[in-house]
Amino acid sequence: DAVTDAVTDAVTGPTTVQYPTRMEFSSRMLTDSDCYSVLITPDEAVWAGCNNSLIVFDSDTERTTCVDSLHYVTDMALDGDYCFVTADSDKSDATLVFICDWGQRRVLRSVREFPRIDSTSSLTALNESISLSFDRDSHIHKFKCGLRQPTVLSKRIDFEASVDGLCHMTDGSLLVSNNVHNQVIRIELEAHRDIWFLDVDDPEAICVTSDGLIYAGTQTKQQVYVINPDGMAIASLPVIPVILWRFASSPVLYEGLLLAVLKEPQIPTKCGTISVRGNRLAIACRHEKQVKIFNLTQWQACWVNEVW
Repeated sequence: DAVTDAVTDAVTGPTTVQYPTRMEFSSRMLTDSDCYSVLITPDEAVWAGCNNSLIVFDSDTERTTCVDSLHYVTDMALDGDYCFVTADSDKSDATLVFICDWGQRRVLRSVREFPRIDSTSSLTALNESISLSFDRDSHIHKFKCGLRQPTVLSKRIDFEASVDGLCHMTDGSLLVSNNVHNQVIRIELEAHRDIWFLDVDDPEAICVTSDGLIYAGTQTKQQVYVINPDGMAIASLPVIPVILWRFASSPVLYEGLLLAVLKEPQIPTKCGTISVRGNRLAIACRHEKQVKIFNLTQWQACWVNEVW
């Protein structure tokens, strides 16, 4: 698949990756409460974490089903056959991390409990190693857990600023977004070393695809930045308006054609998390009770200097 595959020229040599230069509105998934997080799973289903539920939208049947009545589901992270979910407990003043079977679409059990902080949490997972942070807490909590093993808390790492978005690269390094300092930072936690940082206006949610591309959503710019593994911004993706051929109350000239443009399906000013798989990008809309799904188009190639 030219969209998702990366071509490696040598084991340690430069690599080419494909990246999109446009995103076009495709569809929306309505939720019954505020939506904070989204995850596209390998079976192309779209999971949405909401204020009072965890739901799944099946793209084949176009049906939405409730997986569990979890509260305040602020982030989700895919890890092999499972995904991890953060949600608030309805019985105690705590934030819980759950492990879910995305294939069977069910919550299996809670694996870790944290004292509740009045803020959203960011979660990422790689090979059953979990990192979690809260956006008003300058710490990254790392622990190890799996379906058939007890949870082992490894460490709490102090960070210089609050963490707004958190994501693993496949080499184990972490991506952190911070909208106070307007930066996306790639860090090596064990060595307490910054690999690189990139100035990005008002970054919020971040995610990484299997080919190493980084997508960073912003709070106020209504666009998504595409960043390569070397830390270079290679594209910004504003939404291409939906084109209507009729019911034109005020036609406009668009790329040489006289058309009507519907501008409503845009990136929300307050987005939750984002998720990218193949040529689809999904954004959780915090105050709009929906997930917006976009098609990524007009792909180009770029060189990167490392193999991730």
